[in-house]
Amino acid sequence: MRYTFPHELGSFSTAVALAASTRRIMSTDAVHGFCRVHLLEAFDNRVSCLNEPHLNPGEHMSFWKKLFGGKEEEPSIDPFEDLVLSKLAPGFLVDYDGRTFEVVARHHHDTGDGYRTDDWELRCEGAMHYLNRIEADGVLWTLTRKIPLGMIDERLKSQIQQHGDPLESIDFEGTTFFMQSYGGAQFYRDGRGPAQPFLYWDYEDELRERVLTIEQWGDIEFEAYVGQYVEEYQFIHILPGKQR
Repeated sequence: MRYTFPHELGSFSTAVALAASTRRIMSTDAVHGFCRVHLLEAFDNRVSCLNEPHLNPGEHMSFWKKLFGGKEEEPSIDPFEDLVLSKLAPGFLVDYDGRTFEVVARHHHDTGDGYRTDDWELRCEGAMHYLNRIEADGVLWTLTRKIPLGMIDERLKSQIQQHGDPLESIDFEGTTFFMQSYGGAQFYRDGRGPAQPFLYWDYEDELRERVLTIEQWGDIEFEAYVGQYVEEYQFIHILPGKQR
């Protein structure tokens, strides 16, 4: 069984519009399990790490002044309401798997059927990572890295251009990924318009632990991402930063 966007539809934007209106989810089972983040403990731990005790008293700046600049007044931040994963903003810091990530940008895309995905660009040790909050029969989180499409399979680009879709299953890094959903969406960079249309194909492995996504932007531009499902509680020590 193939899932195609017929070339007879005409323009790429028309294909995206049709795909968005007929979004298909091939698997309705979702990966669940969220735990409450111990934000106050994480907040206090990171504050103690960022303090600089070697400064002389006359040179000392409070943590809040260093973080935000200006007057030494603590901003109105509720650790339980504002320092949560879904409210990450550019400049925030967050720890995952023993490493600290800086939030570089926040975007979102809309599939046109009431579903929305929030996208964050994270930087860690000079490498870019992508955190996604996906609304689909609940809320799912993924953390991925960008890879060249040809790294998956050199024939993928021509397969999509000639037949309208990639294969239903893809082998990559010793794992077989199976297509779970596909469609069209509108991407809002920095959360603002104008929207950019694109097509997507989402895959996951048999254990529903790893994920792979292929995106088509226009007639010839493709992107690919690979990673895994993650849980909200795995991200700790969330701190705000200076607004850019």
